[in-house]
Amino acid sequence: SVCNNCYANFTSTISQGAQLRAKEQAKAQHRMSMWRNRVSLIKQARQFMDTKAYSEAAVFYEKYLKILEVIYEISSGGLTPDIFKNKARQKKLTVITTVYWDLARIYDSSGKYGDRLQKSINKLILFAPYSSIKTPLFKNVTNYLKVAKNPGLFQDLEAKLGIKKRICFVATAAFESEEAPEVLALR
Repeated sequence: SVCNNCYANFTSTISQGAQLRAKEQAKAQHRMSMWRNRVSLIKQARQFMDTKAYSEAAVFYEKYLKILEVIYEISSGGLTPDIFKNKARQKKLTVITTVYWDLARIYDSSGKYGDRLQKSINKLILFAPYSSIKTPLFKNVTNYLKVAKNPGLFQDLEAKLGIKKRICFVATAAFESEEAPEVLALR
């Protein structure tokens, strides 16, 4: 026989365990739901980019990045390429690189987003070398410099990514140096 007090304590302990399991299951289901929604967030962000609805695109891109942080259980802003070195995850490196590139261009459009722009550029410096779109990205960075509102940050990005400016082969060959005064004037 068990006293009423012991029985009440025993049942409350069991119900607490059941509550904890239910919370963990709900949390796991929520994470799975977020994981499934990540692709739609990218698609919606790209549609907003196509229609020049940049602030909406930024919101969806930021949500996508937040989902990755929650799924991989890392702190805010803690995404690094190391997380994606697993072969199954490597395709995400390209997606993340394009997200940070789009965010950099969006945040460059207004002076009030300077800190976000700097964070996006820092992430591009981390992710771009591992991305399969490295070559097109390098061209995009060089072309974007012509219209950037914060060209210094994009020049820094260009330098840190090791993007070399194209030289005129004919002029360089004719004057035997890419640093010849005539070549520099032509450039």
